[in-house]
Order: sequence, then structure tokens, then C-alpha cells
Amino acid sequence: MVKFSKQLELQLVPEWRGAFCDYWKLKKHLKRVKEHVLNECLLLQAAQVYHHIQQDHDHEQQQQPTISNNKNKKKPAPPLLTRRKPFSSPPPPVLIKVHPHKSSIQGNLKIFETQVLEPLCNVEGEIAFFKTLDEELNKVNSFYASKEDEYMKRMESLKHQLINLVGLRRTLEDRQTPSSSPSLVPASMGLFLLPQKSSMSIPKKSLLGNDIQGAPHGGLCSPTVSCSADGLIGDELNTLFDEEKELGSDTQNHNESFGACPLMKKPHVPPPHKGSVVLDMSHFLWGKISSSNNQSCQSTYTSPQFEVVISKKKLHHAKKVLRAAFVEFYRGLGLLKSFRSLNMLAFGKIVKKHDKVTQRNASTPYLKALECSRLNNSNKVDQLMDEVERSFAQYFTKDDQKKAMMLLKPAQQKVCHTTTYFTGLFSGWSISFLVSFFLMLYMNDAHSFKSGKLSSYVQNSYPMYSMMSLILLHMYLYGWNVHVWRKVRINYPFIFELAPKTELRTGDILLVCTSITTLVAASMVYHLIFYFHEGTLRNANTIPFATFMVCLAFLYCPFNLLHRSSRFFFLKCMKRIILAPFYKVMMADFFLADQLTSQVATLRQLQYLPCYCLGDQAFSNSICGQTKLHAFAYLLSFLPYWWRLLQCLRRYHDERDQMHLANGGKYLSAMVAMGCRLTFQFYPSKSWLVVLILSSSVATMYQLYWDLVVDWGLLQPHSRNPWLRDQLVLTKKSIYFMSMVMNIVFRLAWIVSLTHFHFVGTPDNLLFEFLLASLEVIRRGHWNFYRLENEHLNNVGKFRAVKIVPLPFRDDFVASV
Repeated sequence: MVKFSKQLELQLVPEWRGAFCDYWKLKKHLKRVKEHVLNECLLLQAAQVYHHIQQDHDHEQQQQPTISNNKNKKKPAPPLLTRRKPFSSPPPPVLIKVHPHKSSIQGNLKIFETQVLEPLCNVEGEIAFFKTLDEELNKVNSFYASKEDEYMKRMESLKHQLINLVGLRRTLEDRQTPSSSPSLVPASMGLFLLPQKSSMSIPKKSLLGNDIQGAPHGGLCSPTVSCSADGLIGDELNTLFDEEKELGSDTQNHNESFGACPLMKKPHVPPPHKGSVVLDMSHFLWGKISSSNNQSCQSTYTSPQFEVVISKKKLHHAKKVLRAAFVEFYRGLGLLKSFRSLNMLAFGKIVKKHDKVTQRNASTPYLKALECSRLNNSNKVDQLMDEVERSFAQYFTKDDQKKAMMLLKPAQQKVCHTTTYFTGLFSGWSISFLVSFFLMLYMNDAHSFKSGKLSSYVQNSYPMYSMMSLILLHMYLYGWNVHVWRKVRINYPFIFELAPKTELRTGDILLVCTSITTLVAASMVYHLIFYFHEGTLRNANTIPFATFMVCLAFLYCPFNLLHRSSRFFFLKCMKRIILAPFYKVMMADFFLADQLTSQVATLRQLQYLPCYCLGDQAFSNSICGQTKLHAFAYLLSFLPYWWRLLQCLRRYHDERDQMHLANGGKYLSAMVAMGCRLTFQFYPSKSWLVVLILSSSVATMYQLYWDLVVDWGLLQPHSRNPWLRDQLVLTKKSIYFMSMVMNIVFRLAWIVSLTHFHFVGTPDNLLFEFLLASLEVIRRGHWNFYRLENEHLNNVGKFRAVKIVPLPFRDDFVASV
């Protein structure tokens, strides 16, 4: 049977760990109480034994002189029956009193304080236990209350968003209803926003999305239009639909001002295009809403006119974003419900364990007080979950409750034994092919490699196979990362915003890796065979090229096979990386871009890709010669750092954080160091050697500081764990120091490469370059764990357990047309 402490450790929300009941801390206090009770019992037993010994000794002394006189006396017979008094157990003594007080910060929240009575008040361990228990209960109760209030506000905002979405959709459908000819049906609806400083009134029902229709006869005031504003604030009209929420906005400023009511005189207004609705939204954006039965306008507009065009595409995207917001909101409610049940169980377990240890009854009054807390009494979470289920089914699944629950509660992946079987099968095949390849290579080296045949083979096979091998090594390391992240409960799907139903687990990643390894190893064997039998295949280099193209075909396969959602997620991230800085940078984007900076050697091999289509002699002629490909070498080596630099600039533009500029400087220094290294490799000289050493030293120190201090959050001298950080996921601190040393050693591997530049093009040098590139990939896989650990702990510190989806409409936007 699993202990409750282990069960709690497995089921608690990692990001909310600090808000949970510290069951382990309470157990430590209870252990001290137990030790005190045991000491008391031992002292009591020793006193009783001493008392019995003393009584026996006194009795022997009293009976010794009268033994001879009582020899002839008979002992009285014991009575046959003894009367027993009826047993009545006394009522249990009151040991504690729990006093609820109103919180000074949250008036509707109770703060609990336990008063320890006789005989517990004389025991320090008991006092410390109940004091800690009160602190934990108040902490949990306060967190639950704050989260509950937060979710209630979020629910009101989501309901408001639904009203706006339904209102705009109905209005667009009404405008698109053809009266005479289908050609007159507009594709979009233009909303003309008319800011003003005065006010008009509107019935309340228009604010609820009812009676949505266009303004009659082109007028600007109708029973469903309300106007009230205290003034226009800057350019906020231009951000009616936030571009980061991807709903889009098109604003047009007209310099003329005009009246707000058809009953009043107004200047000339440019006529709206077909499919447009003139709408005054300024009061909903910045003013207070006033309701009245009077529908007349009271003043005129003096501000310019703005237009926001609403189309079916934008409304569809708004619906998609809102659906994702409901799914994340429902997931957060489920986590909060689990938080409540686990903490209630923890408090009940620990007070009953206290009674078992001390043989006293203190749990009954405390559990009665616990029943009065908001943690136990409030049912708002259950009500919110029911309301979300009803609204989601009504607006997103056409009242299909089963489908709604499938979307709100996606089924978790089940462990498939077929995956394990095929992983083992492909592993055996790949090992067999690799062993065959090295045996054949050794045999050909002894008999067939003459007159530079080995050098020619290595030069032809190295670019493609080294590129695929480095990618495979990176994939294996990512599988190891996922395994360790899951083991230490780092919530990597939430950090990367992966779908919980389709995320790749360790078994899936290993299956993909082993299958590709089998393909590459088999390709290496057949390429080696055909390379030494020139008459069998005209161009043996088509084999590695075809292998690479097959891998690309798997990646871009449009069918719902081979983990399509994960493949497309990867391709979308690559698109945002390549088109930086035109996309907002997400966590998965810059994490993947960091992986690419460790695959510079792989990208550089792409320059030889056209040579495999030109024949075996392509690597030695002028087309694929080294001098012709120098420009491509610079370009491909700079690309990962350039993309990462643009991402840093975009993040600085969005967040205005100076740290992003400093991070961009790191990648700029890496580009300078890489350029100096390539120049020294192509044109070796003492001056370039000095420049290479200086630039690489500066870039390495820059990168080491950023790795250890910023990305990993270590080397903090005043933390609770000296020279580490306050919070650690791993229990052994020595692992962190070993990892820092390993990262430093791998970062300094470029120093060793300075002695091998004069072997350019030889098999030894190519093998050495492959080993250095492999070390960098291994360093990146090692870096990944601590980078995500630090990100996870940042989420824990801010209690971020679910994604907050940006909503499509502003909170003060009301779709009343």
C-alpha cells in the first residue's frame, strides 16, 4: 500500500507546491511529539518498576518476622463471585479550541488559531505542531480563496467574450442575408467607431447581446446602440483588437467630425463601404454605461471616425481562441478541485496521526473547525465547472455534451506495448546494420582501399551521414530529457504549450529515433557496398541523398500518420524562427532556436547537398570545391545565431526588458567568433589566430555567464543553497556543481580544435570535427534539463499552472450593433 505522503507527492500540482499543505513538515513536528511521548512513557515505566520493587522489598521486610507464627494458619478461600460496578467511560477531555477570526486583508476569509489547553500546553512539541498546523491551514485556505475569486472573475470575462462573439456573428449573418442578388452579399462587416465626450442612453437588454441588428435607415442611433464616454485615451482605438490576440484590426482615421444622432445636424461623413455597420463603441471602451428607456441622443460627436472591419475569418479565429481559453480555464478548475480534495485529505490524515501517536483526541475539534473553512464549504468551483460544460456544449459543440467533454477533458495517452515492441525491433536491426558496416569497412580497408580510396569515400559519405547522425544524437538526448523531466515532475508540456493528448513521450521518441537509425544504418551499409562496386550503381552518392529525402518526406507527410500533430508543431516553430522577428516569440520557439545554435556543423553540411546529384566527382571539381563554397559556409554558420538575435530583438520590442538586448549581444559575439574561426580555417595566419583567440574567449565567457547565471539560475552566493539557487529539483547538490564543470569543459572544446586546422579535408580531421560537433550536441542536451528546470521553478514561484489564453476582445468591448 502506497503511503499518503508518496501519493500526495505524485498527485499535487507541481506549480502550486508551495501552496499545498506541507505534510512532510508536519510529520517532522509529529515525530518530535512522538519522541517526547516515548520518553514520557519510558520514564513512567521506570517509575512504576521502581515503585513495585520498593513495595516488594518493604513487604518482605514486614512479613519476615511473622513467617514462623503463621505456618499453621490456613489462607482464606477467595470469593467465588465478585461484584463489579457498572463501567461508564468518562467524556474525553477538551484539549484544544480552534478560534476563527476574520482576515484583515480578505474580510470574507477566516483565519484559524488553535488554543492548546491542559495538559498539552506544557509540551513544547504539541504547541509547535498546532502552530504549524494553523499556519498551513491559513496558507492553503487563503490560496484557495484567492484562486477561486480569480476564476470567478475569469468566468465573467469569458461570458462577456461569448456575448460579443455571438453578437458580432449574428450581426454579420444579418448583414449577409441577400435581399435580391447573391452578388450583393458582403464578405465582411465594417464597424465605424465614433468616439465622443458626451453620452447617450440605451436599454439594458442591448448589452446582453439581444435584438442585434443594423442601424435603421443608415441612422447612427437605434434601440440597440448606446453612447457614453468620458474621453478618448491616446491611440487605444487602434488596439480594439490586439494584434497579439491575432484577431486583426484595420483602422482608418477621417479628419472630419460629425454628429452622433440623426435628429441633429452633422457634418459630411464619408459613406461606409458595402457590408459596413456604423457603430459607436467609445462608451464601451472607456466610459461608464448608463441605461434608460430614453433612446434619444443628447449631444454631437466632435472626434474623428474609426473603422474596424470584421470578417468571417476573424470571427472564426476569435471562436477558436475562445474555445482554447475555455479548455484551459476548465483545466485550471480541475486542478483547483484536486487542490482542495488533496489538502482536505492531508489535514485529516495528519490530525488523526497525531491522535494515534499521543493517544489523545484532538482531531475532533480541529476537523469541526476545518469543516467551517472556505476550503471545505465553498462549492463555487463545482458550479463553475458545470457552467463551463453547459456553455461549451452550447456554443462550441452544438449541444453535443459527449463531444464537449472530450474536448474539455482530453484523454491521456495510454502506454502501448506495440511501441515498446517496435522500439526493441528497430534497436536490434540498427545495431546489426552498424556492426555490419564497421566490419565491412575494416575488411575493405585491409584489401580494397588503395591509392586514396579511403579518403575519397570518407569525403563523399561524411556530409550527409554526419548531418543525419548529429540530428539523431540530438533526438536521443531529447528523449532522455523528456524521461528525466517526467521523473522529477517538471511540467514540460505546459512550458512548451504541447497538447496533452498528442505530446511525444519517451517511448514515442525512442521509436522514432530507432526507426530512423535503422534507415540510416542500412543506407550506410548499402552505400559502402555500391561504392566499391562501381558497375552496380552509376552514382552511389544517390543513396545517402535518397535517405535524406525519405526523412524529409516523413517530416512533411500530410496524412494523419507518424505523429502528425508533433511534426506540424515542429514545422510551425521552424516557420516562426525563420521568419523572425515577424512573429511573437514563444517558449518553444526560442528553445528550438537554441538547439539550432548547437547544430551549426549540421547546417554547414547542407552546402554539399547539390553535389550528390552531380556524380562521384562532384566533391573534387570546381563546382563543389572548398573555395566555391566559402560564402555558403559563412551564411549557414551565421543563420542560427542570426535567428536567435532577431528573436531577442522582437522580445525586447514586446516586453521592453533590457535583458533581451543583453541576450542578443551574446549571439552577436558568437557570430563574430564563428566568422573569425571560419576565416582562420580558410586562410590560416598568425594575425587571424590572435583575432580568433580573442573573439572566441570573449564569446565563451559571455556564454558561460549566461548559461550558469541566467539560463540555469545558479551561482547565487547568498541563496539557501550556497552558489546554487534557493529552490532545487534534484536532491543531490553535487550534481549541479558537476554539471557546471561539464558545461565549462564542453564550452572550451574549441581550444583543442586550434591544433587540427592544418588537417583540413583528411579523414582524421573530419572524424575530429564530428567528435567536436557531437560534444556540442551533448552539451546542449545536458543544458536543456537545467534550462527547463529553472523555467519550471519560475512558474512555481508565480503559481502558473495553466496557460492564460489572450482573449480576442477587450474586456470593455461590447458588441452592440
